[in-house]
Amino acid sequence: MRFDRLDALRGFAMVWMALFHFAFDLNHYGFLDPRQNFYRDPVWTVQRTCILSLFLFCAGAALAVALDAGQAWPRFWRRWAQVAGCAVLLAAGAAPDAPGGQGATAVMVAAGAGAAEAVGLLVDAGADVAARTAREETPLVYAALQGRAGVARLLLASGRARADDRDIDGTSALRAAVARGHLRVAAALVAGGADARVPV
Repeated sequence: MRFDRLDALRGFAMVWMALFHFAFDLNHYGFLDPRQNFYRDPVWTVQRTCILSLFLFCAGAALAVALDAGQAWPRFWRRWAQVAGCAVLLAAGAAPDAPGGQGATAVMVAAGAGAAEAVGLLVDAGADVAARTAREETPLVYAALQGRAGVARLLLASGRARADDRDIDGTSALRAAVARGHLRVAAALVAGGADARVPV
């Protein structure tokens, strides 16, 4: 079941994110004069927060729709426990970038699991969305491998994830998504700046 207004809102968020990243790239390569500070200037930091918040709102709205459509309560409470647990740990002072098994950080695990709300909390807490495992896998690669389109959009909206991230074998997030048939993730990566001309 699709909801046109919710899909339109998601589409608006993706276009806004793409324009934000386009401006970021123009600035990075010296095409903006004067140069912009995307990390401190409120013009850009407020936009980044608004884009991220919009994606979180869409995730919440989608959850409400799923519940209305009859999603089982056990699944809801599992997701709620993930988010609540993440919030409690962060409030208690847990380091958001502490590595676990094979060097995976919390944001990587949450990205792979599709826990968009937990990813949002971790990003707001300063988690490094560009962190890498020993195999050079990033949270975005984790999301691409598991087909987590919403999480991929969130990570890209943070302004700190690179759409063309590659692992130690040179496999890009886009290639991983396409190879596994995750076309919604591939579309999100392209919208977020991934070079679709590079062979996948």
